[in-house]
Amino acid sequence: MLENENLSEFSILNSEPIKIPNSELYYVTVEKKYRSQDGEMDIEIAHTPNMVRQNTINFLFLDKQQSELGKLLPGNGSITSMSVLNRFTENPEELKQIKHIAYYIATKDTNEDGIIDSADQHYVYLSDLNGKNLKKVTDRKVKRFRWLNQGKEMILTFDQKDHKNDFDYAIYNLETNEIRPTEKLNEIE
Repeated sequence: MLENENLSEFSILNSEPIKIPNSELYYVTVEKKYRSQDGEMDIEIAHTPNMVRQNTINFLFLDKQQSELGKLLPGNGSITSMSVLNRFTENPEELKQIKHIAYYIATKDTNEDGIIDSADQHYVYLSDLNGKNLKKVTDRKVKRFRWLNQGKEMILTFDQKDHKNDFDYAIYNLETNEIRPTEKLNEIE
């Protein structure tokens, strides 16, 4: 079934609290479950590559006592990926580097089909570990991103070149919020 079929036939379900890797905080996924989907939602998503399931529309953040800290988005959208630096590490030095969460989020119905879902344009966003201070990294379409320099920077692989920014790769600095092209990578054709 395509997600936009039977738009009125879905319910909103929350996952169980999932521990944010290497922190004392938790998140809960808020998801659409369409009536035509078979079976129950699999709540074991903490070890999936993108840390979310299809049809995730928001997150609730919880403290270590399971008290709600707040939602990630003020309204619902579409979240197709969540990434935490050094997610599987037990190294104490690497644990200190974990300060942010990165996401692919759509907040607008860019394909004008009446819903915000995985078919809409998603952009890279960052938040603190508690879901606060959410900010968009760039208005350009990003194919991939990877953490760099102990989580102080990210390398962005852009989906396509545009006229004003003629480069495919850039480094985003989380402390300065600046994007700079990577000269060596952009020379590769």
